[in-house]
Order: sequence, then C-alpha cells, then structure tokens
Amino acid sequence: MAIQAAWQLAEDTKKADKVSHIRLQNVRFIKALVMPDSSETVEVQIILRRGPSTWREFVVAALSAEGQWSE
Repeated sequence: MAIQAAWQLAEDTKKADKVSHIRLQNVRFIKALVMPDSSETVEVQIILRRGPSTWREFVVAALSAEGQWSE
C-alpha cells in the first residue's frame, strides 16, 4: 500500500518519470490486518506525511466493526 501510494503521489505531481526506485526504511508491523472471509468490507486508509528531505512517512489504519480506527 505504501509503495502504491508513493507511486500515485509521484504521478499526481508529474514526477513519475523521475522515480527510479522506492526504498522503505524503519518499517514496523505492529499487528496484522485481518481480512474477513465473508463479504464484509474492511475500510483502510493510508496516510502519507512529509518526512525529512524527500522521504515520506506513512501509516496504515483500519476501521474496526466497532467504529474505532487502529494503526
């Protein structure tokens, strides 16, 4: 998700032709995102923020059945 979001950002800013690679660093997987086997939907957001220099920070969040967002 983070790589796709970075690529879309590059396309939206007309810089996709200048992107030769995308590198991730300091990535932590706090908990798994469980996708149900049923037809139930899962709402997910990815949040990109400017980091130091050209880096971006990202967070993936999901909405629980109880209406609570978790990262």
